[in-house]
Amino acid sequence: MILNTLRRNDRFGLRKLDPVPDVGAVTFLNAESNDTEKLFRHFRLAKCPSHLELVERFMIPFWKDNILLKTWTTSGKEQIAESLLRDFHNLDDNSKNRIRSSAIIPVKRFNGERANKFSMAKELIDPSKVKLRELFFEDEEACPVDWVLKKYIGILISCGLRDDLDDELVVERVKYYAQRSQEAAETWAHAKKLLQSVPVWKSESDDRGNQTLRELRWLPAIGVHGLQVFKNAQECRGLDAKLLVGLVFPVLDFEIAQDWQNRLGWNQPIQDATLLKQLKHGIEQENRKIIDGVLKYLYDSRPLDVVRQELLKLSCVVASNGLFIPVQKAFRRGCDRLQPYFYNVDKGFWAEHSSLLKELGITEKPDLKDLLRIQGQLPSEHQLDESDIPIAIEIIRLASTFPGIQRSSIKILDETGRLRTRDDVTYNDLRLSTITGTFNSTHPDLPKIVISVFQIEPLSARVKKGELGIADDDDDEFDQHEDVATAISDTLTRYTVESTFKEFLANADDCKDAEELNWLLDKRKHPKEYLLTEELREFQGPALLVHNDGGKHEQEVQLFKADAESQCLKTKILKD
Repeated sequence: MILNTLRRNDRFGLRKLDPVPDVGAVTFLNAESNDTEKLFRHFRLAKCPSHLELVERFMIPFWKDNILLKTWTTSGKEQIAESLLRDFHNLDDNSKNRIRSSAIIPVKRFNGERANKFSMAKELIDPSKVKLRELFFEDEEACPVDWVLKKYIGILISCGLRDDLDDELVVERVKYYAQRSQEAAETWAHAKKLLQSVPVWKSESDDRGNQTLRELRWLPAIGVHGLQVFKNAQECRGLDAKLLVGLVFPVLDFEIAQDWQNRLGWNQPIQDATLLKQLKHGIEQENRKIIDGVLKYLYDSRPLDVVRQELLKLSCVVASNGLFIPVQKAFRRGCDRLQPYFYNVDKGFWAEHSSLLKELGITEKPDLKDLLRIQGQLPSEHQLDESDIPIAIEIIRLASTFPGIQRSSIKILDETGRLRTRDDVTYNDLRLSTITGTFNSTHPDLPKIVISVFQIEPLSARVKKGELGIADDDDDEFDQHEDVATAISDTLTRYTVESTFKEFLANADDCKDAEELNWLLDKRKHPKEYLLTEELREFQGPALLVHNDGGKHEQEVQLFKADAESQCLKTKILKD
């Protein structure tokens, strides 16, 4: 009953029926007995409200607005809370909403300790949901006390008790983890559990709430030096991006779903500066996987022109010998003997990045311009190092395969290891060293086909033209006006076989110091590939050789080929 004429808190020594609060100018009394009820009715001093009226008119407003509630004991508060929960389903909608928005649920910590705290149901979770439970620390006060859970679980759910992970709870957890990031190990484990969970997302990935996920430092990543760190989404990346940023940014050491990556903004392209920095570190560490990963990402995610100039500055191409080389030194093939100036691209690397490499300007093999570029890097004023001589020879050999090479500025290697213009070298076809005058002989390792292609003038031609003289041991000069091979060939044509043999005897006799004349029938057959000219093919079979030991002919051997069908001898000069 409610007495309106008595002073506040005047109880008349009667026992309370309900745990109703103190209300100004109102006293709540127990009027269960007939005598008490008759007394109040007689004097018309009191009114008997229903229990729901007590809850709606007095208990709910008092709980939400009265500062005196802070002075109540936990036990007294729990009695009122139970009254509110017990009749929740019988209350009107307005009263229900007021209860939902009131902190009336007694709370405990997850470790079982009482918290002396009351919260709204929507601030708490159902501890039977293991996936949710794993996201909370043991000392957090986010669980209803046992008796409330047991008796009123349905009402708690109706009031918003959380039994699933949604956007709002995710944001709350992230904020809490960011606050407790100094507790590295425990916070690390909870943050990892959150990122591996599957929330029920209710908002779009670009919602404002996701800014919290991106801006706060709560993400459990492994730093560049292997330490556990907490970073925001702009300072780290997921495990799937380790090859792309792992030497620049910390990365997670576990995989997360695409939804999470979208929320964190990791579905956006990685910045060029970050990728190029990662590529540089990968080259320094000679890490093929990183180089492959970054190059593929760059080519697939953006126009190549954006990063072309930066790539051209890096040694980002893998050569066939495993070295990392710049684009300018790389060709698909044809550079086996041109290192360290040019290299072949590794076959596997070419297969994986051929489109990118072609766009960067890597061609099938070096062309004449490329060969001239290398030769231009070799010193031309003095003798080449021994290591450069095979490269110089290979450059000339490759250059000889290009049409019109004779008109190019390619230089020819002489026997001293110096590069000279084509007109400044002579092919020593006579193999003679005692020549009056100065000439630069071609290097002996240059193939004869190269001599032919470059049309390098032979020594015999220069002698025939009278440009050079041949000197004997007494330094008496005489002019050789006719090519030796031509003269002997003419002799063989004009004389019979018998007469030719007499000539050999005469030649030996002309040599004042000749004492022997030797004949040798060589029955061997020699290979016919790689000959200087096609005409030489007929001279690769059996031959008759004649030699005298006279000093004048020490450097000449006359070779005859026996032809059984024609009974004719043909000759060839072999030079030592």
